[in-house]
Amino acid sequence: MVYALMGEKQKAIPDLQQAAQLFKAQEDTAGYEQAMNLLKELQK
Repeated sequence: MVYALMGEKQKAIPDLQQAAQLFKAQEDTAGYEQAMNLLKELQK
């Protein structure tokens, strides 16, 4: 998320994808949804 805040969208995307996978594996629905929402925003 730091990359996203710094405007480094292309570097942020893989980090957020990994975060989403980890949240999903841990059954952390809120974390997963937050990561996915950020991904969607960055990919616009």
